[in-house]
Amino acid sequence: MVKLAIPTEKGGLEDNIYPRFGRAPTFTIIEIEDKQVKNIRVVENPGYRASGGAGVRAVQLLANEGVKIVLGPTPGPNAYFALKNAGIKHYPVQGLSVKEAVEAFIREDD
Repeated sequence: MVKLAIPTEKGGLEDNIYPRFGRAPTFTIIEIEDKQVKNIRVVENPGYRASGGAGVRAVQLLANEGVKIVLGPTPGPNAYFALKNAGIKHYPVQGLSVKEAVEAFIREDD
């Protein structure tokens, strides 16, 4: 099983990828097993309205949720290094719906 997260506005498969990693209002967290979506949860991003450190707060949330992969826009430098230190891989994806991004990830994982 792999757990991945995608920055979103309202969350869910029908939402689009939010254009700013740390400032996304929510993250859609998706568990994939045997190339099938097994679970979808939407969690609020605590850094969404923070005056600073939004990306690092977002990474802390994702690490606490057990996320191993992030699909979405390139994070800022502090969030990038926080992802790296947390052992979370980042795959740059923009301009897609959550569903399209997940489907592409599953196809590429062959």
